[in-house]
Amino acid sequence: MTEKPSSASWLFTAWLGLIPQPPEPSVVDWAATNVFIPGSARSERYEPDVSPQIKEPVEQAGRSLARSVTLIKPTQSAGSLAGEIVLDYWLSHWNGGDVCFYMQNDLAARDRWSRRLERRIKACEPVMRRTSADRFKFVNCEINFPHLNLVVQGARSDRNVASDSFRGILLEEVHDAQGGWTPGRVDQCFGRQTAYWDAVAMIISNASFSGDQLHQLWKSGTMQYWEVPCPICKQFHRMHTKRHDDGSGLNYDHNGCLMPNGDLDYQKVVARGIYYQFECGHRVNDNAEERRALSMSGRYSDPTNPGAALTDRSYTYQSVAVDYRKWIDILKRKHRSRMAQKVGDFKSWLDYLREEECQFVDEGRDRPPIERVTIISSTKRKSREGLPNRDFRFAYADWQRGRDGQPPHFWVFIQDFLMSGDALIVYEGRVDTEGELVAVLNDHGVKPVCVTVDSSWDTTNIYNLCLRRGFNAAKADDKMYWKHEDGTERFYAEPRPLCMIANAPVSQPDDPSAEPDFFLYSKYVTMERLIYLRQSKEVKYEIPADVSEDFVNQFDSWSVEVIRQRDGQSKMKWMQQRDDDHLFQCAAGILLMADLAGVFTGVGVSLPQNESQPEAIEV
Repeated sequence: MTEKPSSASWLFTAWLGLIPQPPEPSVVDWAATNVFIPGSARSERYEPDVSPQIKEPVEQAGRSLARSVTLIKPTQSAGSLAGEIVLDYWLSHWNGGDVCFYMQNDLAARDRWSRRLERRIKACEPVMRRTSADRFKFVNCEINFPHLNLVVQGARSDRNVASDSFRGILLEEVHDAQGGWTPGRVDQCFGRQTAYWDAVAMIISNASFSGDQLHQLWKSGTMQYWEVPCPICKQFHRMHTKRHDDGSGLNYDHNGCLMPNGDLDYQKVVARGIYYQFECGHRVNDNAEERRALSMSGRYSDPTNPGAALTDRSYTYQSVAVDYRKWIDILKRKHRSRMAQKVGDFKSWLDYLREEECQFVDEGRDRPPIERVTIISSTKRKSREGLPNRDFRFAYADWQRGRDGQPPHFWVFIQDFLMSGDALIVYEGRVDTEGELVAVLNDHGVKPVCVTVDSSWDTTNIYNLCLRRGFNAAKADDKMYWKHEDGTERFYAEPRPLCMIANAPVSQPDDPSAEPDFFLYSKYVTMERLIYLRQSKEVKYEIPADVSEDFVNQFDSWSVEVIRQRDGQSKMKWMQQRDDDHLFQCAAGILLMADLAGVFTGVGVSLPQNESQPEAIEV
């Protein structure tokens, strides 16, 4: 029978356990033994050699060798894992000083906690060993250890960045200014550390925009780049996706791979071969063995910012250097975002530069200039036939209350689209009643599922009309983009059944596919799309010669200019020239339906190997 230890013996053992022990010589080695990743698609145990790019930042932040560590990383490259390793190390080794994990807002913080962070902290045995059933609380987004507290919260709230003191802070998604990382928020978070002489901060994010707070953090640090040795010349080279004039970068042969819709046959691209070329001319093929060898031999460059203290570290690498990221996937995203840019979808291109090439972009320089486009651009006359072999016919209706003695009425806009992006207006005008609206739609053969009605005014009646007729309802919003469940950001929110929004029963019980939807979308992004679509050289936006005088006046009701702000960024400044802009707003709103249907995805032509592209700010 095991003898029960005396109270004095237990107390002595507990006292010895409180004495700080020398830290392990390597955070990475410690993590390889103690960090588990429940739910990971690759491995449920941390394997350092899978993502060598995060090793040095983890060492610097984990052991507090630097006061701040900024990691500018591409998507799907273990950046978040780096932060979780550092968090586990702090919680299992520190004997005092609270820790805060900042996401962009409280909703994102709660989502991160419930989806992965709580499970991964509980999977780390050294962290859980420091808990006690009677002295420990483990609650939503907060852990109260006997020796310190962990708080997971959003940066958007003023209260969250202006109260408690923290020795360690972890900041993620700092590029997301709209989500909560507004200018000055990072400095406010740093302000919570002034009470600690040994404070440390780790910042992990995709790149953002030239001149903003994240860019300043990067530039004030050591600015170290991931580099790999060429197997032939033995010199170290920074890996970059963009193909430079000397041929270095990611290369592919597009000859014979162009399809009729302007997209590439990517199976042929892969068959012809994708390779990476170093400045010396040596080529690395797209196979697991060669790419793995490059990753394993890589390192971060020496500091390139001579003015930075070694306590302020900043690191970056591009997705082309991550050996488990398929090069064909990177090329697909690059090519398709370039095509989207041709019809006014600049976000796709800027997101590619930020999230794959880790470039801090300049919106003003990366957008084509705004051109004045004449309103009448076709010799055709309006007709019900519209475009031959059209892929879609959509309608958008704007309900107005009427003024100056006029009764309430609809402005109606009907337009044909091809998948190539070509569009032709087939009807525009005013109708005074619901019956007239339905008659015009029937005369032009517009299916109810392809009709959207603006519900900004007289909302309840418009919802009822849409549910009766099978039309969709929509509202324009000043917000620019919404995050979707798949992680993408788009200029409209996730569509929702209109019956749920209207708190009404299902209107189409016999045909669920015909149930109307509700759309919330960005007023300014659709207006911008319309401006650039009309001046695009890749598509034909046809306005018949016999459009009404109302259309001519309303279609010229807004002007826009790009202005440079104090922080160096550019902003679209919209100015309404006329009160009546209804048909212009209809023409902008109908692009929501076209985008949902996949129109414009085939716009553009294949890019040559030595393609030119708008320059981003090199990080």
